[in-house]
Order: sequence, then C-alpha cells, then structure tokens
Amino acid sequence: MPFLSRRHPEPQVRFFASDLELASPKTHPPLTPRSRAVSDGVFRRVSTLFGTRKRTRSKPAPLKLNSTEIRGPLGFIRSSPVILSRLSNDSTPPSSPEIRRPSGLGRRASDLESIGQSEHDRVPTMNDFSRSLLRPSREFDENFPLPLPGEIIATILYFLRRSDLPAAAVVSRGFCSVTRHVLYCSVDFQSLTEPQMESLCTTLAAHSKLAERVRTLSCHFWPRHKSVTAGGPTLPSAEFVQALQNMRNLQVLTMQSFAPILLYSHLLSFSLTELTILDESLTQVQLTCLRTWLASQSRLRSLSFPNLVEFVASSGSDSTSSHEGTTSCASSIRTSEHGCPEEFLPALQSLHAPTSLAMTILSDTKHPLKRVALHVHDTLYTGLRPTVVLRALKGTTEVHIIFGHGVDKRTAEKFLGTAGSILLGECEGRKKMLESLHVEVMWSDEDAAERVYKMISSIISRFCGLRRLKLTTPHRSPRTLAPMLLSFPLPPGITSLPSPSPTVVSAVSQLSTRNLQSGGGFMKEFVACGSEKTHAKAWSKQCPTLRDIQFEFSTPTSEVDMELCGVWFRRKVPIPS
Repeated sequence: MPFLSRRHPEPQVRFFASDLELASPKTHPPLTPRSRAVSDGVFRRVSTLFGTRKRTRSKPAPLKLNSTEIRGPLGFIRSSPVILSRLSNDSTPPSSPEIRRPSGLGRRASDLESIGQSEHDRVPTMNDFSRSLLRPSREFDENFPLPLPGEIIATILYFLRRSDLPAAAVVSRGFCSVTRHVLYCSVDFQSLTEPQMESLCTTLAAHSKLAERVRTLSCHFWPRHKSVTAGGPTLPSAEFVQALQNMRNLQVLTMQSFAPILLYSHLLSFSLTELTILDESLTQVQLTCLRTWLASQSRLRSLSFPNLVEFVASSGSDSTSSHEGTTSCASSIRTSEHGCPEEFLPALQSLHAPTSLAMTILSDTKHPLKRVALHVHDTLYTGLRPTVVLRALKGTTEVHIIFGHGVDKRTAEKFLGTAGSILLGECEGRKKMLESLHVEVMWSDEDAAERVYKMISSIISRFCGLRRLKLTTPHRSPRTLAPMLLSFPLPPGITSLPSPSPTVVSAVSQLSTRNLQSGGGFMKEFVACGSEKTHAKAWSKQCPTLRDIQFEFSTPTSEVDMELCGVWFRRKVPIPS
C-alpha cells in the first residue's frame, strides 16, 4: 500500500515504544527485523478492520433473549476517534503486537449466545409470568396442605344416606378412612335384607380390621346356621359368630337372644358399655351362665331386658342341653371366680328388668343405681313382695315402674306406696332421695287413666322430695274429654289455622318440649284440660317439691290426647334445701 511506504521509521519507533510502555514492563528485548515484520502485519490487519471502506454486514441470527437478564448493551464495535486520527496522519507509529479488547463494549457474542441457548431451552413457569404483578402483603406456599379434620368430615358424612357413603369413600384417602368408620361404626340388621346381612357377616368374619371398627351392633335377627332346619332353634351361622369375635371394640350390643351366644361367650373379647337382650324368657341355667359372663363386663353401664316376662323352668325335652349348659357354666364360674373383680358390675348405672331378675342383679351390686325400670307382672296374690323388691332399689334417683295387663289396682297402689316410703330415705349417710317417678300401666279398660289419677292422689303425699312425675296410660277416659284451652302463645302459622289438625298437634308438642328442655316457662302455670288440670293442681299442693308433671298416652284416641302428649305442668318455685 502506498501510504505505508511513505512512513518514516522514527515515528514508528516512538509509537511502538509508547505502546510498549503502556502494555508491557519497562524492560523489553530490543527490536529485530523479524519483530518489525510481525508488527507490520498486525498493523495491516488492524487498519483493514478500522478502515473507512464500507463493508457488507451479514444479518445476525435472532437470539431469543430475556431482556431482563442482559446487563450490557448489544451491538457492533464502533470506531475509535484516536485510532482514526492516527490512520489519517502519515506519521502513525507502529502498533503493539499484543491486541487488547477495548472496555465498555458490552458482552461478548459467545457469552450472549450461550445465555440465549439456555433461555431457549428453559420452559417458562407461572412464576415468570406473574413476576411483574403486584404481590400480596402475605404469601402462602402453593403446595401447603390444608386437610380437613376427620371430625368435620365424619360430621358431614353422618348426614348422608348410607347408600351414598361408598361414593364418598373414593374421593381421597382421608375420606376413605372416615367413610369406613361412619359405615361400620353402627350396624343395624333391621335395615338390611337377608342376603345383605349374610354378605356383611361374611365380610366382617374375613376382615378383622373392618370388624374392629364396629362400635354399635343391633341384631334383632341373625343369619341361621346351615344345619338348622326350619322348625329348629335359631342358632347363628358360623360367619356371624366369627364376625362377633372379631368385634373387639364393640361397646353397644342389642341381641335377639343371648342364649345361643352364651355357648361362645368364652371367645368374645369385647368390653360392653350397653347391653340389651330381647329374650322373652330365660331358664335358670341360662341366667346362671349370663350372670357369670356379666361378671367379666366391668365397664357395663346399662343392662336392659325390655321383653323379658319371667323365668321358666327347664323342660324334660332339653334336659341334655341343660346338663351341658350347667357343666360349661360351672367351668366358666370357676374361671370367673379366680379372676372375678371385687364388685359385680361396678360401673352399672341403668337397669331395665323384671322384678325377680332385678332383685338378683341388684343384690350383688354394692352401689346404688341411677335409673331403674321395673316390669311388674306378679300380684300380691301370686307372691309379689314390694318391700323386698324396693329395698334393693334404695338410693336410686330415677324409677320407672311398668304394671302389666294382669296387675290389679290394689297391687299397683301398694307397690307405689311402698316406693314412696322406702326410696325417700337416707342411703349410706347421704341424703339420696327419689327425684323422678314414671308410672306406666298397660290396662286396656276405658277408665285406666282415671284409675291411675286416683291412685296417685292417694299416695303422692308420701313422695315429699319428688320433683318430676310422668304418667303413661294407653288412652284417656271418655269422661274427661273437654275442649283444649292453650295458655301459651303459638307461632303465627299455627294460630291462623281455622281448626286443629295433626300438624298443629305435633307443632304444639314440639314447642312445649322445647320450652321445657331450654328451661323456659309458660305464660300460665299449666297447659291441660279436664280432670288432668284439677289433679295436677291438687298434687302440687300435696307435694310442694313437685315441679314437672307430664301426661302421656301411648295410643291416643283423639287430637286432644295427642295435644296432651309431651305437655308439662311446670312450677317455678324454689326447691327447699
């Protein structure tokens, strides 16, 4: 090139020396012809790069970059004014062989290319799109679990029909566990068909984990054993017995008949709190076996025999079975006596049984019960001794006495009079008196209600500490029927009706019961009509502590009878201490 040949050596040497002073140490080797040629070649390439000749720039490939992550400017290297002035001057000194990258020119293309490739490969997330949005003052983790407590789920599932529970079990694992508990916690065979009952017993016999979830079992009937004929005894099937053995957490049991189950009583491991036996008759051998098994139920609080009439003697046809039962019970008695608790049924608080069975059970308990319901089927002429029976109930605060169809008025009056004299005394140094008395008769004659009212009038003065009285008869006497006079305000929807109806009767009964339970009183002291009002006022004068009186009819014959069901006479008087 012509302009390179006109350059003088001296300026080249000064330029080269000045550059070396800036880029290298002060001590450097002397210049040789070979190094001078190398510097001329380097300068030629640099001058070509920064020359004023126009070049055709190739269009760079677009890079998909995230503008927020590029910190330096992106572009081509611009020409330096100092270098251009030197190129225009004929006396430009030679350049240094070491080329340094000027500062302030941004990122390198190789770095930007790697960043763009990584940004191109990365998949954007929701956090990238929402980064520019305003964040709330308090942030929560998106993956933070918010499970519902099992108690809340169980409460919700209790309102569903049992047919809908399997569909709720497939929602989640938590729902499945709670649904199983709700489905198997309470089992009632009355709501199942016979094939369903057999299938359920098979399932509970094969899966002990499901059987352990059962807390309440009500079986008024059970699947029969396959070897039992149609006219034979109702022995339970092997699957039912196995399922009963697997119910280790069973607490409430209602049985059609406990006599067949007594054969497997040594295999039953559950500890009951409530037991209801629906047998209508028991032999002495069965009673002995039952009492032996009850000795192991130390947590039992309620024992009920609602259908039991009396004990029957063993017949000659079943002497063999009676002998076998006596032998098995004798062995169980020896076992139970070895590990028997100090007190028979120490947790028992409620008993519902005939008079003879109640005497047998209460004679072994050492503590007074809270509630006792007695079925009276005998009379004074057939050997009933009210004093002996009621002494076993001393200390009981709630008594329910049920007189059967064959009990005469004299026996009932004698029994109630004795109850007032015995049950209102001191028990174990503490003043524990009868507080609630419920008298129920099953007499079918028309004057049954009036007979009960007169009987109560003759003995109510003996119940000096009685607070609540309830009388239940099949129906009212036709002579006491009178127009109903309501003495408390009714809801607007009821008062606007032109005539009484079953809906009105139900609403009034619910209203009166709700007022009683909530502790509120009526506008007037009594809501009744006819002779009930007269008797209630007379009884409240004879028994000053009497506050609540209820008249109930098991088979009402008119709307007035239904109106009286659940209506109470409530006095607001202070109870003497």
